Amino acid sequence: RYYEGFSEDRLIELAEDMFDDVIKKAIYPKAQDLIDEARRAGCRIVLVTGALDFTMRPLARYLNADDLIANKMQFVGGRATGKVIPPIIEGANKANVIREYCEKHDLSLLHSHAYSDSASDYAMLTAVGRPTAVNPDLRLRALARGYNWPVLDLR
Repeated sequence: RYYEGFSEDRLIELAEDMFDDVIKKAIYPKAQDLIDEARRAGCRIVLVTGALDFTMRPLARYLNADDLIANKMQFVGGRATGKVIPPIIEGANKANVIREYCEKHDLSLLHSHAYSDSASDYAMLTAVGRPTAVNPDLRLRALARGYNWPVLDLR
């Protein structure tokens, strides 16, 4: 709702500034190494996030991701309504969109990787054959131990 009334152009400009001022500085160098290694192995890099797409496009571009799956803001007449267009990318829906993406692009879920730092992504992590907890919160760390998932600390 915070974005209600903003023009799409202004939101894109703000997202670029946010990337330069905040997000880019927060990217762990080891994360870029993981992405580069995955790309060399022939993996398709797809960012799946509950954030809004216009805020994550600069990151996807910077990481040279193949695709971005994110929430989409509704715009009417070039202005944000403050509403998100369903489906909402969060929780179990992340797992659903990953399944649909893999089916659409003829990719194997069993051979797909997923990375998360939050137990809220449990459904997404269980949907793929290669889940990994990265800088996990306490609950995800416990789940990862219970399921014998790799745990990475990129800090």
